Amino acid sequence: MLFYSHVCAFSVPLNKYGNMYINAHATYISSVRQLYLSMNNYSEVELPETPIQFPSVEELYFSKNLVTDWTELRKLGQIFPSVTSLILINVPIDTLGEDRMVDFHRLKKLNLTGCGLCEWEQLEKVNGLPELTDIRVKGLPWLEVHICIWCAVTVMLAVPS
Repeated sequence: MLFYSHVCAFSVPLNKYGNMYINAHATYISSVRQLYLSMNNYSEVELPETPIQFPSVEELYFSKNLVTDWTELRKLGQIFPSVTSLILINVPIDTLGEDRMVDFHRLKKLNLTGCGLCEWEQLEKVNGLPELTDIRVKGLPWLEVHICIWCAVTVMLAVPS
């Protein structure tokens, strides 16, 4: 295990079942700071029977997976309680749930680019993250419309009458 104590980033390989089994990778994850779980077609996050946490993980990359329900993503916050950066690019979640996102209480950076959020009210729920300082969203059709309207109004206000 001496080799793994010096690993600062770890990428979990593709599994054919679409489920994330943390126990299978526990030895490798215990000391990493960055964890890459992207592009594995995970449709759910399976919590181990015995509760386990990995407080060393600060950056979690979960992009291009198939999870659609925020309650599945909340499990990541339970397993990785020290996450300060969560990257969810092209994860088709359409709601951020009804809770106040307590499982990500240390989160400072959140990237929701290309996710399935379909209304402003869902995006406002990130206000429940007390440490959040950086949110990135792009590729949301309804948000692009709001940005275009804002730009048009800004240009009209700048034009002398």
